[in-house]
Parts: sequence; structure tokens; C-alpha cells
Amino acid sequence: MVNAPPATRSPLPSIPSADDVIARHIPQANASLKAGQWLKNKYTGIEVRNKTIGIIGLGNIGSAVARRAQGMEMKVIAFDPFVSPNAPSS
Repeated sequence: MVNAPPATRSPLPSIPSADDVIARHIPQANASLKAGQWLKNKYTGIEVRNKTIGIIGLGNIGSAVARRAQGMEMKVIAFDPFVSPNAPSS
């Protein structure tokens, strides 16, 4: 990832978010699959709706993550020392 604003329209083009990796148990599922097991029902994931996500920094990437989290009906808590608490949200 490069901070080059004109390079791409989205700062998150194809990176799975940390909540995707955690919610879907990707590392554990990958390890069990490599061990020759297929535990489909064990690694179904969790519902992220109504969960809380904390974001530090509301630059291009932080703002994009916040918008996506709001789109999934998550509660967003964010901190950025350069953004006023009274700034309008987009």
C-alpha cells in the first residue's frame, strides 16, 4: 500500500480487513485444512452487525474503514488528533 492519492480511487482495493480475518477464523481454518481436515461447521464466522470497531487515524484509509464498518451496521469509535470532534461525518 502506498500513500499516493491519485494512484487509485479506493485506499482499500483488495486488502481483507482484520475483522474479516478474525470473524472468519481464517488462520485456524487454513491450519486445519493443511492438516487434512475440513471442519466447515467449526469455521463459519461471526456476525459483525452491532459489534464495535476502534479506528486510530481518520485519514484516507481510516475513513474508508469507518465508512465500510458503518455500512455493515457496526458501531465506530475513532480517534485522530488532527480531526475536530465537531467535524461533520461523511
